[in-house]
Amino acid sequence: MYLEELPLEILLRIFDYLPPNDLWINFRAVNRRLNLLIREQSYWLKRANYLHSLVLPKRLTGSLPATDNDRPGSFLSAIYRCIATEQTATRWSDSLKNFAHSVSTVDAHYGIIHAIRLFTINGKYFCLTGARDRQIILWDLKPTINNNWTVEKAHDGWIWSISCSKYNVNSFFSAGWDSIVKKWQIAEASILPTQKISVDTAALSCVSENENILYVSTFRNGTLLYDTRAPCTSPLASNNCHGQRPVFELTTMDNCNQIFSIGDDKQLAAVDKRRFESLVGTYQSNESISHVDYEDRQLCLSLKNGHFLFFDPETLQLENELIISNDDDGSGLKGDQSIRVTRGGTFCACRQDKYFICFIH
Repeated sequence: MYLEELPLEILLRIFDYLPPNDLWINFRAVNRRLNLLIREQSYWLKRANYLHSLVLPKRLTGSLPATDNDRPGSFLSAIYRCIATEQTATRWSDSLKNFAHSVSTVDAHYGIIHAIRLFTINGKYFCLTGARDRQIILWDLKPTINNNWTVEKAHDGWIWSISCSKYNVNSFFSAGWDSIVKKWQIAEASILPTQKISVDTAALSCVSENENILYVSTFRNGTLLYDTRAPCTSPLASNNCHGQRPVFELTTMDNCNQIFSIGDDKQLAAVDKRRFESLVGTYQSNESISHVDYEDRQLCLSLKNGHFLFFDPETLQLENELIISNDDDGSGLKGDQSIRVTRGGTFCACRQDKYFICFIH
């Protein structure tokens, strides 16, 4: 019996044993029947739910179907989200088997690290860190060589935030307690300051949307908008959607019309980039907020009690809630829960008695 002659139930069962990327790229090209079956969005939604308990909200399942020449990553489709989730889960499952043997420690900051950014230059992986010791360190993440370049006294106060633009990976911004946001250029074996922006009070967060647009939040106000091509003596626009309260963190992406912020008022708020006005919807938390992150139409908020809240970024309506507990005794997590949202899942770095990372569907 030929493959195409197998009953549908057996074919779908075979599909479940194939890696998702091979199934989409290679197996789909065998014949027309397999192509039509594998392009069916309902199959991937059922597969992701069965394997990883993934349930996408309706707003993320309405993408147009793929054409024969489309890759699942070429559009914001539910199929690609399902594939990305499965690939991420597999990657971390394999990695964690040898996790104890792969962890290494190096001398770094002597103060608490508040800012971490990962990026690539010409296929090489790098990490930027900023800390309370007022240093910025650029790490070359090679597996066998620990190279790093340090800028001592990068700021005259604690460094709270680092932002890298995907349009110019050789430059980045840093925000410090000294009320200064600085732009840096990564040169050959060195990091050089190229621009300094005074924001009048402690700078807590900075987000560079492209090479020219910069969003900043401070201890007394935010969000602030700057165009770094012009002298940044004052912001082009500002919106104090948290009142005169500290605005801890900002997040957005180039393809998003909003910039999201969290503040000392325990509120998640959004500002429309086009008119720089506060949007009507906000979310008021009863618990202290730790971090916020956005990517690919997914918005996640972490609370200091171990709760993770997922929102519709257009309306700030709560769509899902997860509670992460300590594996040692089952108690809830406490303290800062740093998060990074990706299509494949949400990563969380926590600290209690130790650092650990968990993967969230």
